Amino acid sequence: MTRARFHEVALVAALAAFGFGAAHAQTAAPQSGAAQKPDNRAGAAKADAKTGASLSGDDRTFVLKAAQGGLMEVEAGKAAQSKAQDAAVKQFAQRMVTDHSKANDELKALAKSKNVDVPSALDKSHQAHMDKLGKASGAAFDREYMKHMVDDHRKTVADFEKQSKSAKDPDLRKWAGDKLPTLREHLKMAQATHDQVAKGGGGKAASGAAPSDIKTGGKSDPTKPVNTANPAGTTTGTNTGNTAGAPPKPATTGK
Repeated sequence: MTRARFHEVALVAALAAFGFGAAHAQTAAPQSGAAQKPDNRAGAAKADAKTGASLSGDDRTFVLKAAQGGLMEVEAGKAAQSKAQDAAVKQFAQRMVTDHSKANDELKALAKSKNVDVPSALDKSHQAHMDKLGKASGAAFDREYMKHMVDDHRKTVADFEKQSKSAKDPDLRKWAGDKLPTLREHLKMAQATHDQVAKGGGGKAASGAAPSDIKTGGKSDPTKPVNTANPAGTTTGTNTGNTAGAPPKPATTGK
């Protein structure tokens, strides 16, 4: 091979090598740049776990609200067991403590699996109601407690019905649906017990006396039989059965 031919071959080889290297550099550069960008997906998942973002905002709000309501049911039920006057109220309160304690444990476990911490104590609003309830006693306590139970369970049933259909998290949606039959039963029991307590209270005087003990201001007691011949039950000096024009008869004594 002549020297000129040798230089020609060498030049072609050099140009080919340079072209390949430049092309490789151009295709490799984006890959190198992409590799340098940090993958934030793992970090975002960890952040979600800390903030409870694994549940949507509405789902998380429901969990916290349900947890507070459950705590209130248990605390109020325990108070009613010791302070209630009516046996039916005490029985209802025991059912509330049993059922809601179980539901609270279930919700706590479910929330933990979704990276949400549920409260272990009542908030200011619920505690204020407990303080108010604690000041009542006897029949007044029964009425106040049962009124709250009716109002509270109406709201709770409505919330759970909505969540059982619209919750974004499938586990939470199922749990809410599973609790509905029991909550509806609670509402039915609460209404019946409330009506019974209200009816019982309405049949007594404010002091707790029976109707027959109520002073009537000199009028006849409507609970006692009426003497049709002498409605007032007193001697009138005349015979109320005397017809017009008949001579007066001696006054009766009512004996």
